[in-house]
Amino acid sequence: MAKPRKKKGALLKLVGTAVLLLSFATQNFLYEKWNARSVELTSAMRDRSLIDKGALLNEVVRFEIGSLSKGLNRFAMKEYQFGAHAETNDMWLELNLGDNKFEKALVDYVGTLLAQHYKPFSRVNVDEHC
Repeated sequence: MAKPRKKKGALLKLVGTAVLLLSFATQNFLYEKWNARSVELTSAMRDRSLIDKGALLNEVVRFEIGSLSKGLNRFAMKEYQFGAHAETNDMWLELNLGDNKFEKALVDYVGTLLAQHYKPFSRVNVDEHC
């Protein structure tokens, strides 16, 4: 009767080893894939939330000599919408007019147009980037 116990013990040892190996594989390989996917989905949800708030939709308005009046008219007609929270509003003006003084004056004028419809723009700080 001693032989069946040895076979049963060997079988249980083999099953236990298989369970440990399967657990190890699950923790180290499948978890890495799951965790990477989880981080990717969390990042996508955060980005979607920021897009919904408008923070990632930075408006870029380009001005060139040929499009100057059309671009200014869009500001005068309130075609650009802004949200209630300053941190979700962002606009870039890309100016290719060939004259720095004229470009600065244009930025000031755009600020004046925006301030007519949105009072917070009367105190906006403008950063200059080359």
